[in-house]
Amino acid sequence: MKKLNTINQKIEDSYDEQVYSGRAFPQAHPNRLYVIGCLCGLSPEPVDKCRVLELGCATGENIIPMAFHLPQSEFVGADISLLQIQKAKEVIKGLDLENIEVKKADLMEIDESWGKFDYIISHGVYSWVPEEVENKVLEISSQNLAKNGLAYISYGTFPGCNTKMMAREMILYHTKKFSDNQQKFEQARALLEFIKSYTEEDSTYYKQIMQSYEDMFSSNNESCFFHDYTENYNRPSYFKDFMKKAGESGLAFVHEAEVGSSSLFGLPPEIQNTLNSVCSTFEEKEQYFDFLENRSFRQSILCSSDEKANISRNVTYEGIKNLYCYLPSKIMIPDEIVTDGQMQAIRNINNVGIDCSSPLIKNAVKILQESNEGCIRIDDLFDSSFKGLVLDAGVESHTESQKQLFTSGIIQGYTVNFFGLSALDFGYKLTVSEKPKVSRMALFQARNNYSIVNQRHELVAVDALAMKFVSLLDGTNSKKTLLVEFEKFVQAVFDRDQSTIATGAAIEDELNTFLDKFKSIGLFVG
Repeated sequence: MKKLNTINQKIEDSYDEQVYSGRAFPQAHPNRLYVIGCLCGLSPEPVDKCRVLELGCATGENIIPMAFHLPQSEFVGADISLLQIQKAKEVIKGLDLENIEVKKADLMEIDESWGKFDYIISHGVYSWVPEEVENKVLEISSQNLAKNGLAYISYGTFPGCNTKMMAREMILYHTKKFSDNQQKFEQARALLEFIKSYTEEDSTYYKQIMQSYEDMFSSNNESCFFHDYTENYNRPSYFKDFMKKAGESGLAFVHEAEVGSSSLFGLPPEIQNTLNSVCSTFEEKEQYFDFLENRSFRQSILCSSDEKANISRNVTYEGIKNLYCYLPSKIMIPDEIVTDGQMQAIRNINNVGIDCSSPLIKNAVKILQESNEGCIRIDDLFDSSFKGLVLDAGVESHTESQKQLFTSGIIQGYTVNFFGLSALDFGYKLTVSEKPKVSRMALFQARNNYSIVNQRHELVAVDALAMKFVSLLDGTNSKKTLLVEFEKFVQAVFDRDQSTIATGAAIEDELNTFLDKFKSIGLFVG
């Protein structure tokens, strides 16, 4: 125990010295866990009135927005770093939240006295701690999980992590000469550039590996670098070994949090057929899928072993009809969706899409695209889509097979992030009001220079100009006032940089671009 306490102190010191720059992870939100649970035949607790525990909550970038947007739910965060917990408490106080508590806690000390939780989240912890703590994460995820509860654990995996471990060992060897973190970061980059220059004329796989890690360093994400490449612990595992330990702790595999990264949806039919012929369980197929994909990272959703018999991965209309559907991004292609049996390629602004001939699914896309509301309940969406068939083709009544075809089309789109699914209506608007308004959460984040999270718990990529603009969107400023204030800010930037001032028309165009962007990504609440 004394040895473990010493190790935990080292972990605490490292996270105090180099604060981990966490963020919101939509795949680790109770909403995502609920949706996946429903798709797999389970009955998770409603997310608007649930109890959530996050292990390794860091400075709260993930759990605090959850608590803000789900005021009737209760949230508890635990982290070993006192410095990071103090930062989280400052944000909680600034937002005046009463449904969340964050604690400076050693995970080894969490026991049944903490109570039961409907959702337990552990992102970026499991593979980066000693084996005793890994086992404790699984123990907590089992003993503190409520009936019908779901747990989320992310972890590094082989075979993909073999190359990362190679880079890590070289970096550890080279940077041991340096004590300053900034020096370590710069020297690690220099080492990889040096190796890359040596292999410049080569076309081997080794050169490609070095290039990929040099690209990683170009993002300048120092906190991720330190915790992936210089921490005392980085212990990837094969999926089969992770699941063996999870099973011994009383947990069963449900699905990956990223639906498209599963063997159930991510493989062509001929590969599926081969795996079906050689694999006796879904978990075994998942391990082969990791071999095929050279996977280095998993985000697995688990339930109690007592619930394993209830898991069904044959998605039904009944299983999803009460979920909400939305379009994560604006549709760009085609200009007009033709609601007949003709095959059309439908793509959004991220070039993500579906090739679709189903009039039902085409109607659904049109309805979602033309709606002023962010989300539509799937049962209502089917009814509205079917009414389009009645008008277009004279169809008199729907059949169960049509409902299942509709389900298949929605799930196909969901696996590639063309459609989004949610347990509840996010409450955002797809219109720009006369006095645009973002949530109090987004306003607080913008005014304090924090990362901005939208209503869907997604990180919003913004520069300094956009951040300033968001800080004005409190619902009291008309578009005319926003333009005046925006011009003042732009003028100050140009004066500071001694640049040529933009014209009033250009500034107005930029403002309208921001408004259109924020509308499409679920940032407006009024």
